[in-house]
Amino acid sequence: MSDQNKSEKPEKGTKPSVDARDIMCIVGVGLVGYGAWLVYPAAGFIAPGVILTAVAIFGVRS
Repeated sequence: MSDQNKSEKPEKGTKPSVDARDIMCIVGVGLVGYGAWLVYPAAGFIAPGVILTAVAIFGVRS
């Protein structure tokens, strides 16, 4: 069953992969935060925080 454990640490010397999807996510969250800040300054922090929390909880890569 150890081969089914996906929480194993990566090998030493390997870098985490960052692809275009990750960059688009960060840019999109930034733009949502800026747009919300233009309407109501506190929302500029709340909206990206909620989005990043949802991604951390539900956005699991396979």
